[in-house]
Amino acid sequence: MTVVESWSCVMNLLQECAPADHADLPGAATEEMLAAAEERMRISLHPDLRDWLLQNNLDLPEEDVDNDVQCCGFAGFPDEGSFFWGFGR
Repeated sequence: MTVVESWSCVMNLLQECAPADHADLPGAATEEMLAAAEERMRISLHPDLRDWLLQNNLDLPEEDVDNDVQCCGFAGFPDEGSFFWGFGR
């Protein structure tokens, strides 16, 4: 089973069992967002991670970014339960 197939199973289960939580997810990253993040971080994302992020972007929404905190060189810091990749910046 691929990363996309596995994550689709998780998302389908979440949509069925917790539709409000499913609705709160930010959606997919775009190729442009991933390319900008790779350039900024000076790395190439693993193909499995890239495939997963194209299904599910766990970046913080702009309004949740705390500009007074720095995390791994990127502005903002995630709340508990969020990842912060900086893809949307």
